[in-house]
Amino acid sequence: MVYAAAFGALKNIFTDKYLSEELKGEVYKALILPTLLYGCEALSLREDLIKRLRSFHNKCARSMCRVNLHHTFRHHITSNSLFRRLGLLDIDSYFYNRFLRWAGHVARMPMSRAPRQLLASWVAHEGHHESKRLQLLYAKGHSAQSDLF
Repeated sequence: MVYAAAFGALKNIFTDKYLSEELKGEVYKALILPTLLYGCEALSLREDLIKRLRSFHNKCARSMCRVNLHHTFRHHITSNSLFRRLGLLDIDSYFYNRFLRWAGHVARMPMSRAPRQLLASWVAHEGHHESKRLQLLYAKGHSAQSDLF
């Protein structure tokens, strides 16, 4: 939870009522998001981890806008409206942008590099009888759904 510690260290900046929300958003993008998303482009994130990232991102947005959960529920304040005030996007946009940038770097690598070989490789299913059965079903023209269920 290094990202939470980084946000906590800058809490006095993010909760200062005299700083503009746009400035807080820029500081957040420059200092917290790189820490939050470090290495995520090379990892396969599970849905529960992405949910934790979303939760932290939303909590930070509420904190920077000085809105608590009670205000959010009572006045129907959405996370997207807070993101607009701060000049931020949702965490999925930042995550997918970083992932696509990484995939572009890997796609331009020569085939001799290990990341490119892993990205462009196929896994042989030699020992699996179920996959051979599915190949036979497709070869015969049967639909896989009607035969499997």
